[in-house]
Amino acid sequence: MDNSTHKIIVGIAGREDSAAAVRYAVDEARRRRLPVHLVHALHPLLTGADADPIAVTRQPVLQEAQRMLEEVADEARRELGTDLPVTTQLVVGHPAAALVEAGAGGAEIVLQPERMGAEHRHVPTYSVTSAVAARSRLPVIAVPPYWSVPEHAAGVVAVGVDEVGSTAHLLQAAFEEALARAATLRVVHTWRYSEAFDDVVFDGRRKEAHSAELAARLREDLDPLTAKFTGVPVDLAVRHGRPADAIIEESRRCDLVVVGRHRTGNRVSHHLGSVVRAVVRESRSAVLVVDPVDAMWVAEDSRG
Repeated sequence: MDNSTHKIIVGIAGREDSAAAVRYAVDEARRRRLPVHLVHALHPLLTGADADPIAVTRQPVLQEAQRMLEEVADEARRELGTDLPVTTQLVVGHPAAALVEAGAGGAEIVLQPERMGAEHRHVPTYSVTSAVAARSRLPVIAVPPYWSVPEHAAGVVAVGVDEVGSTAHLLQAAFEEALARAATLRVVHTWRYSEAFDDVVFDGRRKEAHSAELAARLREDLDPLTAKFTGVPVDLAVRHGRPADAIIEESRRCDLVVVGRHRTGNRVSHHLGSVVRAVVRESRSAVLVVDPVDAMWVAEDSRG
């Protein structure tokens, strides 16, 4: 892949609301030697003080948005210096769709999930981050607001594996991230079949035996990649429990979480999945959401 034509795309909601995403993007830019492209998407309609919709066509609104975007860009330029350029783009459109379109040809899209309330209490709401992650074929990285550059040189990348036997694309992405970061890869698979009957069916040592069976199958998936990525140490954790809870807990001890969005019978799924949605919302570390589209499908689409 020729990285010279790629940029790290950062969705900018505002100076404070995107500060962690910009920090992450600057760190990524240094590590990957890529330029940074900041995108601010204005919804076509804003609500005024009298609750009437205001069409975003007036110069004062656009000028204020551009001013904010340039201030953020100036801060990123001061961090990066002159070696790596920082560019900006102001678009008018529905934010998720605009960001997906603006990200075409980029290397990845970095976003900062919305947080509700002083103590980060969540209410059901439309999430731009989740909507972009569900639609983009680029990797999408969700960065929590308290993210900071890791102090240690080598850390841990955790990958949540849903279905044993269908993990090649996800594991490939996780191995690549671990290798690039000189990190250990922790592969996490959590199984749970029934809220009511698991404790009966898998009583005593049966839980341990079933976890061991799943671990053996998962190692078969890992064998080709461990042979390819010989410099990446691998930890394997298979346990009984709820997947989202396990991955969120793992995020407290790692630098990056890698997850794959939901697969459906359609070629391109626009459904993020409940586990990934919860991880994006609650993770203590940055979360990389990998597109499940096979390379074959991408090739077919490119041929029209």
